[in-house]
Amino acid sequence: MAVSLPEVGRSVPKRWQEVREALQNTNQAYLSLEEVMKLCRSHGIDNEEAHLFITIEHHLGHLIHYEHDPALQDIVVLKPDWLATAISFVLDDEDTRTNHGLVSYDRLHQLWDDPKRNEDFRYPPELHPIFLRLMERFDLSYRVAGLSQEITITRSA
Repeated sequence: MAVSLPEVGRSVPKRWQEVREALQNTNQAYLSLEEVMKLCRSHGIDNEEAHLFITIEHHLGHLIHYEHDPALQDIVVLKPDWLATAISFVLDDEDTRTNHGLVSYDRLHQLWDDPKRNEDFRYPPELHPIFLRLMERFDLSYRVAGLSQEITITRSA
């Protein structure tokens, strides 16, 4: 299936490949959109072409960027597995299951920034609202009407 996609197997301009490699070499899980745009410009790619590059890289699964979502448009996730791990901490959480999928924001913060975990699996608090928005976007969670705004329900139960 993947091989039949029009983007698969196509060659890319050398400067695109250079940006791709530069993004990988940052060893960062995510960058701001502005940082990615700046990196593109440093390789001779103007803003219009940079947006095209980011869109195609998103479609190929090399990075994650939702340009049309105001809550998500300013972040570019360079390591999709890193993001999947963050979401799995919520979906695999025993307390969340015990509470029939209800989880407080405080619990989410504990799950995403657990000091017992290796730094690679700790997520700074400024990313937590972004993770929630992504979970809502893919129907993995939603806010529960009538309950405190501190509560979100996930489909993990």
